[in-house]
Amino acid sequence: MAEESPTNAPQQASPPPKLEDHPPSGAEAAHHEEHSAPPHDTHHKEANPSTIDEKPKKLGLVGGIKEIFRSLRSTDAPSRKMAFLFIFSLICLIGVFVNGVFLFRQNQVTSKAVTTATKEHQEKHRGAEHGGKTDEGSETDHYKKRLAELGSFQIELKSGDPEAAATQVSNLAVLEIVLLCDTPETAGHMKHELPKVRNILLNIFLAIERDELMSNLGKKKLKLNMAKKLNTLLHSGHVEDIFFSKLVLN
Repeated sequence: MAEESPTNAPQQASPPPKLEDHPPSGAEAAHHEEHSAPPHDTHHKEANPSTIDEKPKKLGLVGGIKEIFRSLRSTDAPSRKMAFLFIFSLICLIGVFVNGVFLFRQNQVTSKAVTTATKEHQEKHRGAEHGGKTDEGSETDHYKKRLAELGSFQIELKSGDPEAAATQVSNLAVLEIVLLCDTPETAGHMKHELPKVRNILLNIFLAIERDELMSNLGKKKLKLNMAKKLNTLLHSGHVEDIFFSKLVLN
């Protein structure tokens, strides 16, 4: 076998020239840092969309109170303390307000009672000055309307003593009689029937003895008899009592 010529043998690749290790210049280093460093700008940092236009939530009165009560169960001691102090102050304020309203209402009631009592007292005093036009005066007027004055009666009494009858001494008596009726209407009816009333009483007086008018028991029996006779004139109502406003015995 013939030997190959050296010209036909494969040539070995020559190694690339070795670059010398030398630091880059200042301009090159600045240009390298400008293009290799990540962008970092605190003033133009992209905002998080979730935080854009985020505003604190406004709590209403009820929401605020709920939040305060929720703070009582908080693990933060200062928050619990402030919540407790706030609730305690609120309770005290409500108590003061309620007590003030109660005292105000009580003062109004007391003032009204005092004013009413003062007016009643002034009206009574004024009524007493102007003829007694008061409640007591009204009752007095009503009582007076139940009275019926029958006038004066001059009667001759019988004497139960025969010796006194023999001396022929006259036993005269003068009576002024007033009826007390149950209602003003009954009194008005008795006044309207005054002639009949006087006639009934005169018939009763014919049988009266002097001793009957001299004793309390005799006068009481006489008044009962008079009332019984006078009630026969009434269809309704009755005579309650009879008064001798004047009694003169000779």
